[in-house]
Amino acid sequence: QQFLASPAAGVVMDAPFAPLFLVALFALNPVIGAVAVTAAGLLFVAAILQMLLTSRLQQECSIAHERSEKWWRTVANHGQLAGAFGMITGATAQWETFNRAHIGAAYSQGKRAAFIKAMSRSIRIGSQVAIYGVGAWLVVKTEIAPGALVASAILLARALAPLEGLVSSVKAIRIAFGAYRRLKALPDDAVVPIVTSDETKIAGRLHINEVTHYHPGRKVPALRHVSFDLSPGVSLGIVGPNGAGKSTLAAILAGAMIPTTGSASLDGLPIAKWQRKDGPVPIGYLADEPLLLEGTVHENIARFSDMSMISVARAAIMAGMHETLQSLHAGYDTEVGPSGSYLSFRERRAVALSRAVAGNPKIIVLDEPEIGLDGASMRRLIRDLHALKAQGVMLVIATQDPRLMALVDKVAVLSGGALQTFADARDVKQVKPHAVAQTEGSDQPATERAAL
Repeated sequence: QQFLASPAAGVVMDAPFAPLFLVALFALNPVIGAVAVTAAGLLFVAAILQMLLTSRLQQECSIAHERSEKWWRTVANHGQLAGAFGMITGATAQWETFNRAHIGAAYSQGKRAAFIKAMSRSIRIGSQVAIYGVGAWLVVKTEIAPGALVASAILLARALAPLEGLVSSVKAIRIAFGAYRRLKALPDDAVVPIVTSDETKIAGRLHINEVTHYHPGRKVPALRHVSFDLSPGVSLGIVGPNGAGKSTLAAILAGAMIPTTGSASLDGLPIAKWQRKDGPVPIGYLADEPLLLEGTVHENIARFSDMSMISVARAAIMAGMHETLQSLHAGYDTEVGPSGSYLSFRERRAVALSRAVAGNPKIIVLDEPEIGLDGASMRRLIRDLHALKAQGVMLVIATQDPRLMALVDKVAVLSGGALQTFADARDVKQVKPHAVAQTEGSDQPATERAAL
């Protein structure tokens, strides 16, 4: 969008007409045409040099800038901890290193770009001087009329303008084409349409078909060819050793991730599509790392909608977190800060768990909800999850806690990203943690499909 609104877009649109002006110059006189083609060729070479000499530096500059910004935001959000750890001096020195790398790359890139831009301007001015000199010589020899001299100067200016503009616009053009390639590389369902009002009623059938997912920068898939079906109201437990893919599968079932290959659907539509519909979302989700946006506890539980305080408090009560949140210095009006940095990890999990329950979702996906809970909070959570299940809510729980496993009807055992077992909970109730861990390292996905 920025490219289409910039002058660089006009340069690209004008560039196809440059050959027409060169043909017109040849029609006036071959010598004039030769001068124009030479100037156009030199400007084209300058554009190529601009691309070759600055592309690597531009990439280094972007990486260094992003690293510097991320580092500074991290230190700023956790400044007190960094001070307690004695890291302020070292963290500041590290940021200065990143920032110097960014400034150095930006300076080198700018210096090269300025040199090539000055060279292209010299070529354009020199070509105009040459066209007047050659034209005057041809007028003296009576090979062209004086009017043709003026016409050739105008045509040359029009022919070289887009080529000179290309030299200055190489960076913008390269960024725009890179963005276009990334958009084209997205899967067809990556851009998810909004569910319309006549599609908002759900039954709750989950269908996972040959799901494989790669995390960015990873060569080994987090999930491999996972397939199963889950009927409405049937609760699922996801178990497996560390790194088995439990959190990834939970995120896909909640619509937080889109599979690299395969499909994850709810009632025949992509799960992520349901999550982006207007109104209450059908799936509540507690991630392993709670995401909070800057605002109050109330606003985060309400997902920044107009949900009333009564509904927010009811959600916290259903999640067993009301006492924890009410004890905050301003209760539900407590500011959470950037990324929830004003709250402890336990308090952030309490807000995220309450948000997962808010709005009466048909499906609730919980990724290790036991983390950060004391004994009393855990008992309240189990009691309230029992109540939700009795109301027909489908629970999907990624956990190793046997108390939570007692809530589920089906169990999916993952190992190495593959689905090793998908069966009734009573059939795998005796599986010990060490027995699950023994499946780690298996390369063959023993996927089972169950139509419940």
